Amino acid sequence: MKPRKSADELVAIIMQEVRKRPDCSQVLDVMILPNIDGAPDHPNWKAGFTADGPSTAPAEAYQISRELSAQFDWDECR
Repeated sequence: MKPRKSADELVAIIMQEVRKRPDCSQVLDVMILPNIDGAPDHPNWKAGFTADGPSTAPAEAYQISRELSAQFDWDECR
């Protein structure tokens, strides 16, 4: 079983990793969203990003969130 984290904890972990990557400098914020299409053995959350300007968040930011969703479950009650 994966460790459970609150949305605030997941946001902090994701943003800490995103800020280490120069290619992700336009990422302003992240939100944790339920992964409603997931099977029981798949991650129960996914990330949505807010980026500066007209561009979307870079693929690297989404890769970071996918890697972290494989490590942590979202504890929606915290």
